[in-house]
Amino acid sequence: MSKAKITVVLLFGVVTAVAVLISIRAWSTRNAAAGAIEEPAMSGELEPRADAAGTRPSATSVSSTRPPPPVPTAYSSAVGPDWRTDRDHVIRLSATDPGAAIDWALKNVKASGNLSFALHYAFWKLAERDPRSALARASAVASGGSRESAIRTVFQVWAKSDPESAAGELAKLESFETAGLAFAAVAYYWAGKDLNAATGWAWGLPAGAGRDYALANIGRQLYSSDSAAARAWAEQLPEGPTRDTTILAIASLVAESDMEGAVQWVQQQIPGGRGSSPLLQVRLADWALRNTDEADAWVMQLAGERERDKALATIAQVLAKSNPEAASVLAAAMPDGDEKTDTIRRIALVWARQDLQAASDWVFTIDSDTARQAAVTALAGVRAETDAETAQEWAEQLTDAGDRESALEGVESAGQEAEPAQGLDLLYLDPSIAVDLVEQLPDGELRNGLVHAIAVQWAIDDPSAAAAWAMAQLPAGRPVDATMRVIVWDWTARDADTAAEWALSLDDDHAKAGAVSTITMALTKTDPSVAAGFLGNMTDSETKISMLGSIAYQWAERDLEAASSWAGAMDAENGRDYAIAQIGAYRAASDPDAALAWADSLSAAGSRESAIGGVAAELAVTDLARSKNMALLLSECAGREKAFSAITSAMLRDEPDLVSAWVDGLPVGRSKDQAVLSLVNSSILSDSATACRLSTTIDDTAIRTPALDRSIRAWRSTDAAAADAWIRDSSLSAAEKTRLLDLN
Repeated sequence: MSKAKITVVLLFGVVTAVAVLISIRAWSTRNAAAGAIEEPAMSGELEPRADAAGTRPSATSVSSTRPPPPVPTAYSSAVGPDWRTDRDHVIRLSATDPGAAIDWALKNVKASGNLSFALHYAFWKLAERDPRSALARASAVASGGSRESAIRTVFQVWAKSDPESAAGELAKLESFETAGLAFAAVAYYWAGKDLNAATGWAWGLPAGAGRDYALANIGRQLYSSDSAAARAWAEQLPEGPTRDTTILAIASLVAESDMEGAVQWVQQQIPGGRGSSPLLQVRLADWALRNTDEADAWVMQLAGERERDKALATIAQVLAKSNPEAASVLAAAMPDGDEKTDTIRRIALVWARQDLQAASDWVFTIDSDTARQAAVTALAGVRAETDAETAQEWAEQLTDAGDRESALEGVESAGQEAEPAQGLDLLYLDPSIAVDLVEQLPDGELRNGLVHAIAVQWAIDDPSAAAAWAMAQLPAGRPVDATMRVIVWDWTARDADTAAEWALSLDDDHAKAGAVSTITMALTKTDPSVAAGFLGNMTDSETKISMLGSIAYQWAERDLEAASSWAGAMDAENGRDYAIAQIGAYRAASDPDAALAWADSLSAAGSRESAIGGVAAELAVTDLARSKNMALLLSECAGREKAFSAITSAMLRDEPDLVSAWVDGLPVGRSKDQAVLSLVNSSILSDSATACRLSTTIDDTAIRTPALDRSIRAWRSTDAAAADAWIRDSSLSAAEKTRLLDLN
């Protein structure tokens, strides 16, 4: 790629993406030195107040000379009247009676963002008067995110005046999930008073994330007075996560004024390890905005090196948000390998959420099978986030076997990877800073995106604390579910036993079911036999049955006989036939006749027919006529359901004029309902009226109702009057008509 090309790409796409990052970084730098947020100004904006000496702690001498920037536009746009009213009231009341402000907030402020701010402010004022009393009050708050936030605030204030006493009380505190963040604040302030004492205390902490954060903040404190000494101090730490965390923390400060020097230092100190992560290289985008020629020259001199690939990958991923087409060009110029594959996957993820059709058109032009299939997985995941059934149908109709398998994997793991949120610059800061910053944002999409991003990053070091924080901070539904899937999936990959123990200890049934489901899916990728055993912890449901099928197929890929034996030993009511249908499909992929012979050998009639159905489903791709003949001889079973759906998808592709008549002639039952659902999903966007009509022919209300709802919503998005007229003129019951007319 020419130097001119890189310059154009950088300038075109990075400006928008970086604007918010710069605002957040400039704002957070003034707050970040101790891992604490200074008290907000009386206006209610998130602006730090000078301390008694008239100064603010700063991470670097450069940042301390900057004029105070305005609150980022992204924050201001999320602020509403209730937010202003609540915060102004808490600020006024805290000036005279912070205890009363706490009581009022706990009683009247329900939303997590507003409540976090209110408690932070009131406890800050209370701790300034008497930190011991404030700690007792904070400890008495009902368990959950509010209690954790209140306790952290007390220790932030206490550590400024008497870090040694704060450390002593912190050691006594029990049931404090996010204690590691308090360790970081204590370490920073203590190091400012007595570096040796703070370092000795930090090394005496239990090994883990808390100690790493503490030592990293000692490095930050040392950097504020002597940057060279801080770097030398970090370099002499014993090799391992503690040293890496500290070097990366200091490097993030070095990068404020010397991006190239920071990157080179990390590469020297952590070769091939965490230094290759995007932590510092995302700053390249910021650098390019400030000095494009300088950044361009730096990238080009890395030509042929792994660091260059990382830098280009990072720019492409940042660029994807504002100009995915330009990002795809940049990714195509990268050398083949894991870095290119991952970059293409991430671009596909971002692009698909902006323009699914355009992203799909691009993805299927990618020459590399590995990169294309990674992107197909991302596409399928985005499709499944809004309509899992349609995504499943789309995946199954793909003709390339590798693409089809990748798409099905994406459908199965939908929601496990979130699009990078604006404001990811907060991830340059360790969680001890980022958590407190984001908690004070008003509720809304921006806050949810940042909580997700910070929790996922935090979970690399401390998954249980990150998970507890995310569950406390995010609203119920997709925001928290998607975040927990990412955290638990990664946790399982690194320490499955601990993740499983944690999941089974959860009190919330919904959270527990989601965690168990995610762990099972993650285990399936590495050891399906272990996944099958763990699935016993999940209550019976459609999701469990679907997962049984996935385990069966992937287990068959590794050990066909063991998978067949496992499936055959299950009881019919526990999903045996769904698993056997998948194994039949797997066997048929390589030898349909041998698969049929295996099916005929099964003694249980339901299992035998389900196995034949699985074979028929696989044959739908290569021999549609034979597949239909086999499927029509089956009685109602899991295999027939699978076969009818696969045949319908194949006919939509190969015999679209015949598919409706074929489905109409199928015997009534769940299998026919699934075939009709395939037709509904195929027409819901192109012909919503037909989708509505087809939906009404589904017998099973559990299938019919959501299909009809989706079809009505799609029709209303293009012609609401026609959709409502159809509802009124239909043969639906009066109650159903009323429900649909009121549907949002």
